[in-house]
Amino acid sequence: MKKIFTQTDLIRLVYKETNPSETQQMLNSIDSDWELRTYYEELLEVKRCMNAIQYKPSSESLNAVIRQIRK
Repeated sequence: MKKIFTQTDLIRLVYKETNPSETQQMLNSIDSDWELRTYYEELLEVKRCMNAIQYKPSSESLNAVIRQIRK
């Protein structure tokens, strides 16, 4: 019987939170199901884009922290 994987399962796979058995089962399913493959590839792209985001605090935030440290 073929297991149905959820969006949550695929997100776990993308973030390497699956055990080796789950990983292999999911990759096999991805290889044989184009819709699942497409969704998986979209998740990988989203993760890549999110990792590329750089966060920089505003000057106001930095100044507030510095003021707190000096107290």
